[in-house]
Amino acid sequence: MAAPLPGGASSLVETYNDWSVVCQAAGDVTACVVRQVQSNSQTNQHLLTIEIARDGTDKLTGVLLLPLGLSLAQGAQLKIGETTIGGMRVFSTCIQQGCLAPFDITDETLAELRAGKTLDVTVSAANPV
Repeated sequence: MAAPLPGGASSLVETYNDWSVVCQAAGDVTACVVRQVQSNSQTNQHLLTIEIARDGTDKLTGVLLLPLGLSLAQGAQLKIGETTIGGMRVFSTCIQQGCLAPFDITDETLAELRAGKTLDVTVSAANPV
């Protein structure tokens, strides 16, 4: 639970370089998410959304939203700078907007995210049948 939003606002969006912080207030509870969205600049096709937020236990978690048509069995791999973060991220489900791969954020992962200059996400395309 975050502090109330300024001026009694029900939502707040702030942008920091490629990242946005989006907060929503509902009653006395404020929930915030840090988000980055990447698209193909020529086709405007969605490539990646990454969101980081606190879960109900105040633990940081993340989720990747990647396009449909990926090899679900291959999952997704995260790399910050030259450091591979954890193992393969398994896709939990696919929705109309794409496929979701949730991941936990450890203290080590958070330190890498803060210090890193690049975040690479590696996935494989599905083989058409």
